[in-house]
Amino acid sequence: MPDGHPVPDGGPVPDSDPVPDSHPMPDGHPPVRHTAPKTYTVHGIVVDGTGDPVAGTVITFRSTDCAACGSTGAVSDGDGYQVQLVAGRYRVDCAILAAQCRFGDGRDSTTIAVPDTEQLDIVVTDSSAPPPDPKSPPADRSEAAECQAEGFQVCGQVTDRGTPVTDAVIELKCISQCNYHVTVNQQGKYGIKVGAGSFTALCIIPDRPDVDCAPASGTEPVVVSVPPGGQIVDWVVTGE
Repeated sequence: MPDGHPVPDGGPVPDSDPVPDSHPMPDGHPPVRHTAPKTYTVHGIVVDGTGDPVAGTVITFRSTDCAACGSTGAVSDGDGYQVQLVAGRYRVDCAILAAQCRFGDGRDSTTIAVPDTEQLDIVVTDSSAPPPDPKSPPADRSEAAECQAEGFQVCGQVTDRGTPVTDAVIELKCISQCNYHVTVNQQGKYGIKVGAGSFTALCIIPDRPDVDCAPASGTEPVVVSVPPGGQIVDWVVTGE
């Protein structure tokens, strides 16, 4: 035996160190099984300005509910794309070589809720073309004309599954610390008069922190520019 490890006379030679117990489950308790979370399919087609399918666009979904969840990506082919996502809210970005990838409202990124959103189509345009203003109201929209006629620059309504919300506050904030806000009326409607500038619009329900008041367009954040006036920004309550 090596020095320092004497064996008593007549005693057995010790075995090697015992292997730790593998922690078997107690009788009557089956092994714990982990169930994968349910996923939902989000799909869409990528087209160019003439409506023809475009391949090679990379669409990236980043969770806004979970900072540690990372991102999930998909690449479109001639038939479009699809991706599997767990329930939650996601920021969606797209990119394509030598072109500009924009969504239907003219923005480079958008926000969706899963499983509420199952289809998200994308438009690829020439990178040299200026993006359309997603918040410029159509010329024939009576709400926008009425909003401007009453001297407001931004108007809209807050609803919950089609029912007016009466306790919401709409705020417009600009980078120079200015802050305009107004409480909606009994129809959930509002109108705000502001000076010239670029503003981030927010919808807040002070006494209901358990709900989320999100833009009806599904695009966050909402940025409005003054002038022009008569811009319509509607909001919906999306959480409980």
